Amino acid sequence: MEEEGAERVVHDDQGVTHYLSSGEIESVAWEHLVGVFIKTGDAGPFVEDFHFMLRRSDDGGCTLPQFLVDDALLSRLLALPGFDCEAFIQASSSVENAVFTCWQRTA
Repeated sequence: MEEEGAERVVHDDQGVTHYLSSGEIESVAWEHLVGVFIKTGDAGPFVEDFHFMLRRSDDGGCTLPQFLVDDALLSRLLALPGFDCEAFIQASSSVENAVFTCWQRTA
């Protein structure tokens, strides 16, 4: 059972929902996903400084800390047509404040 107020991510064939510990909810449906970005920081290793930013067409979406992205969700993101694996690799080795564009909807 989930601890009340625990941050978590749920994903399925419809989309991704991020339940924040503050009670806020962020979500994006796969059909409205327009971009996947990685935001890195220089505060590690004791502070989470690697985040997946999933953007909707209305400028909303989810910002997910890496520790909440499981293998199934990561596989789903990597399988997006045209996903830039090189940008993902660069983000994975970044120790600076930066944003990496890994995927953007083209049509």
